[in-house]
Amino acid sequence: MSSRTPIKCLRMNYVPQAEKIERSMAILAEEIERTHKEAGFGVQAL
Repeated sequence: MSSRTPIKCLRMNYVPQAEKIERSMAILAEEIERTHKEAGFGVQAL
């Protein structure tokens, strides 16, 4: 891997309540969609 390639990761700690994981992923999806829209990229639902 090139030193110019940024490495990004998502750290998921253990969370015993599934609802917290689901809400966290929903927030993450909302932020990704928002930043893509701000950058001018189209976002399509799967």
